[in-house]
Amino acid sequence: MGEILALKWEDIDLENAVLRFTDAKAGARTMPIASPVQILLAGLERDGPFVVHGPDGTRPLSRWTLESAWQRIRALAEITDGRLHDF
Repeated sequence: MGEILALKWEDIDLENAVLRFTDAKAGARTMPIASPVQILLAGLERDGPFVVHGPDGTRPLSRWTLESAWQRIRALAEITDGRLHDF
């Protein structure tokens, strides 16, 4: 989750359909992007350096903010157990 939250637009290579993680825990690597994700990313507005940015657009969305939203979604959907990674 941390790698995705820290993902910058410059790390996305739509032409070659890969994400480039230069500062990943396990070292630099690339990850293929599925066609539906390519379409989604191509259609997003690039209004800051981060793909998933926080309210001010200059920093990535915090893990805490994402987890907090996930807990509210779980409660509304009556999902008793489940990590965001599971879905």
